[in-house]
Amino acid sequence: MFNGIIEPLDIQKSDEGCLKNITFVAKDLLDVKGLVTGGGNPDWKRTHSEALQNSPAIEALLDEGARLTGKTVTDELAFSLDGLNMHFAIPHNPNFEGAIPGGSSSGSAAAVANGICDLALGTDTAGSIRVPAAYCGIYGMRPTHGRISLEGTIPLGTTFDTIGWMSRSLDLMSITGSVLLKEKCFEPQLRQIALLQDGLDLLEKDWHQSFLQKWRALSDLSVTMSDLSEEAGLDSFSQSFNHARGFEAWRAHGKWYEEVHPRMNPSIEERFLACATISEQDYHAALEKRKHSIERVNKKLQDLFVLLPTIQKAPPKLDASEDELLVNRKANILLNSLASFCGLPQISLPYRHENHKFALSLVGPQGSDMELLALAIFIERLGILA
Repeated sequence: MFNGIIEPLDIQKSDEGCLKNITFVAKDLLDVKGLVTGGGNPDWKRTHSEALQNSPAIEALLDEGARLTGKTVTDELAFSLDGLNMHFAIPHNPNFEGAIPGGSSSGSAAAVANGICDLALGTDTAGSIRVPAAYCGIYGMRPTHGRISLEGTIPLGTTFDTIGWMSRSLDLMSITGSVLLKEKCFEPQLRQIALLQDGLDLLEKDWHQSFLQKWRALSDLSVTMSDLSEEAGLDSFSQSFNHARGFEAWRAHGKWYEEVHPRMNPSIEERFLACATISEQDYHAALEKRKHSIERVNKKLQDLFVLLPTIQKAPPKLDASEDELLVNRKANILLNSLASFCGLPQISLPYRHENHKFALSLVGPQGSDMELLALAIFIERLGILA
């Protein structure tokens, strides 16, 4: 059984701090001093040099007493949400046996879910923290874009890339947020919450009723509920997001690809090559749409938080066809596009239903990361997620 760790480590700088006695792993997109960051592809690792210093996110956790115990597998260059890398074994998903773990932070999610570590760092551009966290039944946080330095991180789409974190403990999620975001923890409190109806509409039938039970529990708290779909419709973000992210991915790695001709998963390679066809005109049009979307959504949100599903349905089986994986990826990218496109913080929360943990998400206004974590803790302590 593969736990997601591809390079065991034992690095500790301090035995004091708010993360004392906490173990963590880091996705192999983040630099660790003295090691080559592999990016999930042996040819990338072969053609790059050792890191001269730690990623700032790793350094921040080490400074607070945490111990780095491994680097974890990622989908190649973070270009998938499946958690399937042809160069490595598939990380075990203990929440859904025989199913994919989700990606691209697959190894980080699996290591936490399997109890190998307390905490994991990953990256999230289109859902690469949120989806594997949801599949593996743990907490996963994508912060406001730009809040955490991406220095020492292999990029995918710099307009959307973030460094996020995962854990089995929501309290640890909050403490880690205070370290990475350099902001004090908020007291747990209820905030105004709105349902994103078109997110609910994407849910598979079997999950729909389960999600509505959690929604009704929140409604019983007399929280003002409304539908934000008119202002933050997921369909309005999808094409522009794909254009901008794809253009930036090819700009970041196209030259390397043409020089090295790396051996890659055929599906990832096909999607990566398609990025080369995105015009600069479409790219700038996408950025302009993003600018207006951020203005519109932030104006609407202000102190409002959004509830929506993290994933459409249970993860596909390990032997799922490429067509099934493609449909699944598109649905999950769409579900997570509000935070991805507009640079908003989002946390995925597992909740128990029958024999598995499913997942819902809370999205907050830009910069509300610690308030979002406090809201999540408030909801958890009410027992709504049990």
